[in-house]
Amino acid sequence: MEQMYSIKRAANLLEVEPKEIMILGRKAGISFYRVGDSTRISEPGLRSIAHLVTEGTPQMLSISRAAEILDISTKTLRRLILTKDIQTYEVGSRIRLKQTDLEVLVSDRG
Repeated sequence: MEQMYSIKRAANLLEVEPKEIMILGRKAGISFYRVGDSTRISEPGLRSIAHLVTEGTPQMLSISRAAEILDISTKTLRRLILTKDIQTYEVGSRIRLKQTDLEVLVSDRG
């Protein structure tokens, strides 16, 4: 029998939010299973999502981490976001920035 993981356990293993597991899984066409009151993912499905998290999608950063990388304050970064100098993405209920977008911002201003 195939190993099954709860969404919460899968999220803990990959160090992402449970919503991100669901979003990535749907994008990749991975099946989720209902077992009692719990939604579960198979081990092969979890491996596929792990691949997406580590290699298949650009690294997504929090505002505080992005500001740290750019060596600016979070207030300055939020101002750049408001003036549309850098794009943001909603991942679950959190705001994220792509590391590649930060690199473009730095090269355009450099």
